[in-house]
Amino acid sequence: MDHGKKTIVALQFIFYLKKNSLFFIPSLQRNSHLFLAALLLFILSFVADAYWSGNNKLSAVANKTEAYLQTAEADFQRLQSDSLLVNNAIAGSLSLDDVNRLMAENYFTFFYKNTGEGSPVLQFWNNRYILPDSTMVQTRQTAGFRQMANGYYVWLKTQHAKGISIALIPVQWNYIISNDYLHNNLAVLEKEKEVLFDVVAGKGARANIKLAGGQNLFHIVERPSTYFSQNTLFSILCRLLAVGLLLFLLHRAVSGWVATKGLLQGSAGLILVLFLLRLAMYLFNFPLNLRQFELFNPAVYGANTVLKSLGDLLLNVLLALWIILFLRYHVFKRKVILPQPGPFYKWVYGMLGVIIILAATYTSTSIIQSLVADSQISFDVVNFFSLNGFTIIGFLILSCIATTYYFLCHVIFYLLKPFFQHEVYTLFLMFLITGLFYLSFKIGEISGGFQLYVLLWLVVFLMLLQSDKFYLIASKLITSRMVFWIFFFSA
Repeated sequence: MDHGKKTIVALQFIFYLKKNSLFFIPSLQRNSHLFLAALLLFILSFVADAYWSGNNKLSAVANKTEAYLQTAEADFQRLQSDSLLVNNAIAGSLSLDDVNRLMAENYFTFFYKNTGEGSPVLQFWNNRYILPDSTMVQTRQTAGFRQMANGYYVWLKTQHAKGISIALIPVQWNYIISNDYLHNNLAVLEKEKEVLFDVVAGKGARANIKLAGGQNLFHIVERPSTYFSQNTLFSILCRLLAVGLLLFLLHRAVSGWVATKGLLQGSAGLILVLFLLRLAMYLFNFPLNLRQFELFNPAVYGANTVLKSLGDLLLNVLLALWIILFLRYHVFKRKVILPQPGPFYKWVYGMLGVIIILAATYTSTSIIQSLVADSQISFDVVNFFSLNGFTIIGFLILSCIATTYYFLCHVIFYLLKPFFQHEVYTLFLMFLITGLFYLSFKIGEISGGFQLYVLLWLVVFLMLLQSDKFYLIASKLITSRMVFWIFFFSA
């Protein structure tokens, strides 16, 4: 099925969904145009990739290589038709103009003179990198593909009355030692440092390279360890806009669920959908392969399978901030009070809040440590010229972590305060005991007492948070108080 038919089928599928009962959910019913717009944007992105991406760059590279090879072949054939130049080269009596002409070629030429005794004698060559081997000189074949000392070459050969001429057309370099000036890349991609492709002799399933006469000498393959699909700019913009529309629709939908079914179900729906979305991004590269962007390069930052890159960390932190802001808004707007069927629930709520805050505290400190230790990002603000775009992203992540952490503690203390109105120090004691119990399992891993200092910092922070003097509500931010919290978190 061609791309035009696929597009028609996709459009028919969309109108089928709209005609039938997909849009029975009220919030989706009211915003079905956003859903349709997102689907249309996804379809446009797939069409753009199918027609303009060059089959993930492989087809474009193969076409460029074949054009380069056939252009060099045609030039070599024209050279052989100049009998005066060929005879002078074989005789070793080229003029300066002819020498300059041959030296300007982007492939390597060699002229041999027949002596009648033994092997032909090399008379002229236009490079200092490589020489044809004896097999090329002696064989009766006129073309072939060969791996040589410094790379892979297509060789062409023409027999003359007084000698032979050979052309070596470099296809891919293969230096023993590569550096900033020598890259083991395709000849048509010589200036690119990243090596994404290799050449393989013979015919392959795709990306076959042929001479002008149709002879198939080799094919190009992608390196599995370094290959990532590339989307066109138009496709990327369409998919990002589509995801933005879907996320806006999701926010509207879960807000409707909160109004009709309660905060617990609405929040659970939001968390579940965002979790499934991130899981799809990890497992299926949905909505696009993020590794094609430098922000998602593990060489810049990579901690584990979840925090694979700086971009993954940024996405996870932004989603966590979204969830906390959503919860905080509805908790304070609705003045939520936790039910208390019995006195035992007070301690259940308290212990659950303690565990959540402790988990958030040590997770946040671990991420911040990892961001410094496991990355190539400079946070040395004194040395201004060492900073770059990744530094800005790093500070943005730190700010989001601090904001998310503060609002999380704020919401939990707001919910627990009615149960511990006159026993707040009992709550602090629960933090200390639970934190020390957790650290007792990590005695061998604790270095320099850092985790212990974090626990003490947490208790001090929570004491300030519950104090009326320092109680801060984000909807009524006061500059002087905000400065205090900035300095506190900076410590």
